Amino acid sequence: MVQPPKMPGAGGLAAPGTGGMPGMRTSSIPMEEKRILGAVFPYLGYGYFLKITDTISRIEAVKAPFADVVAKFTVDPASFAPTSELPDGWKITPGDGIADAKIEIPVPDDGKPVVMTVTKLNAPAGESQWKGYLKEQLDRWNGQIGMGALTIEEWETQLVRVDRPDSSIPAYIFDGNGSHTKSGVIPKSDQAVGSVSQGAVSGSKPSDGPMSGAPASGAAPPRLQYETPEGWVAQASSPFRMATFKIGPEGSDSEVVVSQALDAPLENCKMWAQQVTKNAEAGVNDPIAEKAVADAELIPAGEKQAKVYRIVASNEPDANCLVIASIPVNDQGLSIFVKLRSTLKTAQEQNDNLLRFVNTLRWE
Repeated sequence: MVQPPKMPGAGGLAAPGTGGMPGMRTSSIPMEEKRILGAVFPYLGYGYFLKITDTISRIEAVKAPFADVVAKFTVDPASFAPTSELPDGWKITPGDGIADAKIEIPVPDDGKPVVMTVTKLNAPAGESQWKGYLKEQLDRWNGQIGMGALTIEEWETQLVRVDRPDSSIPAYIFDGNGSHTKSGVIPKSDQAVGSVSQGAVSGSKPSDGPMSGAPASGAAPPRLQYETPEGWVAQASSPFRMATFKIGPEGSDSEVVVSQALDAPLENCKMWAQQVTKNAEAGVNDPIAEKAVADAELIPAGEKQAKVYRIVASNEPDANCLVIASIPVNDQGLSIFVKLRSTLKTAQEQNDNLLRFVNTLRWE
């Protein structure tokens, strides 16, 4: 049985590195110095992500050719290894369980390169779904620098658009940093506008119209089958939510969400810790995330096993709480997430329902 979530200890655990890659260890970057420079675009039926996470100054030193790299980026359709020409000094290295490849970028007057990851995910094929898919991915990156979610209209004013050959959909470049978090408070959505640097990377002007277009073809998310626990009320889904259920007492906003994404345990738990503590300071969230990863439990998920992470703000019954079950879909790190968001009391009451639901999940 999954035990009720407990408050992770506040001991100062050493932050792990990034799998042995040279350069800055992103988990050790103070939030106020953290910067993400990334691009999202459809390609070969997938959603492609080029992403650099490092300090503000180190990314500033290498960002000049980024838009051109995004515009011309190609991979081998069979091996998915990058094939496009890269700037002088940029070096392709093998990927890992999550990234298809990593590209080392030399930093002037610094012996340590920054690292750009190349990752692909299943993406929706329909034009109407792409906009929502893009928003959800960008909100995830915004969360990693301590920012809140934005509306699609707000995102349209924040991004740099880069056209790509033979694609009706442009790439969109995200450039954001955590410098605002010196106050230690995550801004609300309406305060977050402007957190992404307009024009920080050379390219087309920020989009002045709806993010539209669609991949010519795409790998649709798995079609789910499950047994709905008594008392769970199905809600409308969205491009990034495969299923949503309202749970708990009448009038509460407690919910269970099923989604699909990459399982990067430590980075995901840091993001979830921010959502629970409502605090952007790495010193607060990193130990909580590390404890959640260390204490993760395995539970049955049909013929597979799910790993369960628990994060809670305190031991008070009404404390914010997240319980997340991650079920592997393939050996590239893609997982289905079942995320219960509620108070600690509701999470405890819904424990058995969550176990049964995860164990009934099937997909094709």
